[in-house]
Amino acid sequence: EHAYAWAWDARPYPFFPNDSERWSDGENYLRGHWITGRVSAWRLASVVEEVCGRAGLEVCDTGRLHGHVRGYLVEQVAEPRAALQPLALRYGFDAVERGGALVFRPRDGLADHVVDVDRVVRDDERDGAIEEVRGSDVELAGRVRLRFIEAGADYDVISEEGVLGEDDASVSTSEIPLAMTRAEGRQTVERWLSESRVATDMVRLTLPRSRLAVGAGDVIALPEEGGQGHFRVDR
Repeated sequence: EHAYAWAWDARPYPFFPNDSERWSDGENYLRGHWITGRVSAWRLASVVEEVCGRAGLEVCDTGRLHGHVRGYLVEQVAEPRAALQPLALRYGFDAVERGGALVFRPRDGLADHVVDVDRVVRDDERDGAIEEVRGSDVELAGRVRLRFIEAGADYDVISEEGVLGEDDASVSTSEIPLAMTRAEGRQTVERWLSESRVATDMVRLTLPRSRLAVGAGDVIALPEEGGQGHFRVDR
């Protein structure tokens, strides 16, 4: 009840804070209390809820989604999944079904379940209880280039790159209709590169019926004798 917009600045955005020669306090904008230029932004959860609502899906859980959407343009009429995918790629979350509802969960890497190796079910199709698959760096793109709309400036389409190796010529280019700052674009491509490297290592295992609560999207933790690490369940 006592939230007030008390610091509205009359200087035109985005010229302020970008014109540092005219206004020397522009550097304080990102850490300050200015409302100008920020009041039009949306919560990530509210954007996802709107997309789901327009698709007729009323039961969805976005309580764990946290993010700041500066601008998002859906140019074509397409299925809701196509509208949600750029948001999932940018902010790093998954959509999973739990208890008859669609649950949106961030990829925070925290373990939801700890696997007891002694209770893993042995499968005749595998040599051991847990099968490990190590990926090759050759299959990875050494350079990722992302095109997006620059927020807080002239809203031009710009690109940011992330490099995995020093002299890798393979480039993976993507474009998303989201407004972001350069720093946010760089953060996104660096996370993509990190996830692609981690995703090359996989494990296959069979859990007993008592662990039916483990589902796609969950993160399981394996002890040292079982592969040691955290793995997200894909299927």
